Amino acid sequence: MNQDDDPVLVFVDQSAPTLESANPWKILIVDDDATVHAATEFGLDQVRILEQPLAFLHAYSAAQARQILEQETGIAVILLDVVMESDDAGLQLARYVREDLGLQDVRIILRTGQPGYAPEFEVVRQFDINDYRTKSELTQKKLNTALTTAIRSYQQLNDSTQRQQRLERENLLAESRLREGETRFRYLAAVASEAIIVTNSDNHIEIWNPGAENLFGLKAQDVLGKRIAFTIPEHYQDERKRSFAQIVQNTVQKSGKLDGIELILSPLPQADNSTPLEWSVTSWDTGSGLLYSSIFRDISERCRFEEQLIAARDAATASAKVKAEFLANMSHEIRTPMHGILGMTELLLATGLTLQQREYIELARNSAEGLLRLINDLLDFSKMEARKLSLEQAPFHLRQTLQDVLQPQIMYARQRAIALTLDVDPEIPETLVGDSLRWSQVVLNLVSNALKFTASGSIAITLKIAGRDGTRLQLQCSVRDTGVGIAAGKLSQIFEAFIQADSSTSREFGGTGLGLSICMQLVQLMQGTIWVESQIGQGSTFHFTAWLDCPQKEISDVAEQGLSTVRTVRNATQGAQGEAMQALNILLAEDNLVNQKFALAVLSSAGHTLTLAHNGQEAVDHVREQVFDLILMDIQMPVMDGFEATRRIRRMGCTTPIIAMTAHAMGGLREMCLETGMNDYISKPIRAAVLLEKLSDIRRAVPDSGTDLGTDKSVTLDLSEALLMVGGDRSLLSGLAQLVLEQLDTDIPSLRALSSAGDPVLLRDAAHRLKGSLASVAALAAYEACKTLETLAKQAQVAEFVAAMQRLDVEVARLRVELTKFIKLTK
Repeated sequence: MNQDDDPVLVFVDQSAPTLESANPWKILIVDDDATVHAATEFGLDQVRILEQPLAFLHAYSAAQARQILEQETGIAVILLDVVMESDDAGLQLARYVREDLGLQDVRIILRTGQPGYAPEFEVVRQFDINDYRTKSELTQKKLNTALTTAIRSYQQLNDSTQRQQRLERENLLAESRLREGETRFRYLAAVASEAIIVTNSDNHIEIWNPGAENLFGLKAQDVLGKRIAFTIPEHYQDERKRSFAQIVQNTVQKSGKLDGIELILSPLPQADNSTPLEWSVTSWDTGSGLLYSSIFRDISERCRFEEQLIAARDAATASAKVKAEFLANMSHEIRTPMHGILGMTELLLATGLTLQQREYIELARNSAEGLLRLINDLLDFSKMEARKLSLEQAPFHLRQTLQDVLQPQIMYARQRAIALTLDVDPEIPETLVGDSLRWSQVVLNLVSNALKFTASGSIAITLKIAGRDGTRLQLQCSVRDTGVGIAAGKLSQIFEAFIQADSSTSREFGGTGLGLSICMQLVQLMQGTIWVESQIGQGSTFHFTAWLDCPQKEISDVAEQGLSTVRTVRNATQGAQGEAMQALNILLAEDNLVNQKFALAVLSSAGHTLTLAHNGQEAVDHVREQVFDLILMDIQMPVMDGFEATRRIRRMGCTTPIIAMTAHAMGGLREMCLETGMNDYISKPIRAAVLLEKLSDIRRAVPDSGTDLGTDKSVTLDLSEALLMVGGDRSLLSGLAQLVLEQLDTDIPSLRALSSAGDPVLLRDAAHRLKGSLASVAALAAYEACKTLETLAKQAQVAEFVAAMQRLDVEVARLRVELTKFIKLTK
């Protein structure tokens, strides 16, 4: 025998092994020759197929094999002899396995010693045999291969059979549950008070419960099998809209099914004994088709409740409106006489008084100012309680706002020998967006409290950045004093309304206990928090945070605006030093006698000419007759109010500045004034200094960008103006200068290319951007050259582009030298 030949099976006599291994493949050997059994098991004793061992079952006749097959399950392969107790015993056993037992997944390998007696093709075809082998060719290796192939096939068929059986069981269970659910649903529908109607996919009714019979007055036997749309009474089909049937049809067209509908069916007014209904539809799949459950509910009670809620809401809205109007009127009625008191005391203090008289008048003025603060607190608190207080969002200059707000406090602290310091983090931008009035109101209130409770020592105000979120900044303001301090047990109460740390506080220091409560609510409106740290005898530190936005405008536009502001301040200062402010011809529209006398005294003493109008109509008539430099317009007047008078004046084409004077506390007043056509407004009671400052602003108003700003435009870099714009911060200006140099590196080549290409639109936009950046560092000569280029681009004077660009190149070259020099000196 050749070494490469497969070894033949060795027939030895040995006992059958037991089925010890878990999950073995069961192999049934059917043969009347015991040596074949022994040789087969011996040759395959250590074989594992698909990681599982083999277990052998032995039958020495076809009859014995039938008994084993009827008792054993999970037989994977049958090794079957043909001729046993009869010539075709093996073949008949194969037919019995397939047809009688129905074991289609068992693999049958036919082994015969007489291949001519049982032709292979006929046997395989007729008896569903999976493999046909002669006993002489079945070596150990080939038998192993045949078994492996058969077991793999068995496993695949068995998995498929098990899946099929599992699906059949699941389907049977689902059908059982569906029948159970349908039975339960029919029971619930029968006892439910709501009208329940079940339809099939064709919208024909299959269930019509007693609730539907009661609601629609139709018996189930009369409607079963009919379409649902034709069973709903006509008085539920709103004649102003699509009919009920159209709604159903359109819903089916959109979604492909009648599902998810929720409608309120309102009866027509002429319908008798009808009620509003709520109709909702859900669907479920029965396996043989979709069913739709429609539930109709009588919602008469709900509709009545909703009507009551709407009526209550309308009443509350009307009440809130009345309250808001009352607050506005009360503010006007209270502030108007307060304006007279404070105004006249100011005028009186400006006259020759004895020391005793001056003392009495100052006491009266201080008392009036205290009363005004109390009124303001009460009005603010009332607006907050009514949730009528909202925040404005407008750009403001932080440091200037602080200086303006704290100026009286600084003077008061100086009189009492209290050191008041302000420390602002240089990282905080100069311009922020938010409600500067309300933000500064919190600061002022905290500083005023610190001054009230600090007899000596110091008060320190610090501002720093506590957080960032994109373009938003969270500012933290802290006010630390060396005053009396607050007991630990009282710290949690001081932000409550009408509460003070000690009942003796109000007697000794005064106040309503509203200030800190108002501060807390304002801080919450600004999405911040407020808290306090304090010890008795050691002083207190109040902290609050608020979110403010950085302007979205380009820094160049803001800087350009800042350059104009600096020029305005410089020109105003020079004008004040050189000559008195030019007299104005002013129209005063005011119906209150005290206010008239106050304004007349203040404005006349400043050298202005005053014309008086007692109502809005008189103001309009005066404007028709003569030209004024300024109009001071009261809001609330008889005959015609200030808003209507302003509208008519603007319709006449008059552009004279109009400043509103109002004692109202209405929210959004500034927006109302601007929308009407006014330029600004002053809140009553009006202080003489404030009024004169407004007039100065009008007189010194900056002309448009096409007029001369009074600055030497040939200066390459005006450091004094640039430093004034950044509050004297040389480090900040150095950073701006570096940014401008970087921008010049990119923008100048672009401008050259656009000038050569003759593109006026892109050139105009690019020149405008660069012009603003040049303004941020007071680069006056380059600014003017860039402005000229922008103007030419606006006018589409293409032929002039190159020459204007050459001039800009010269000025930019000089500017680079100056900016670089400044940056080096700053470092």
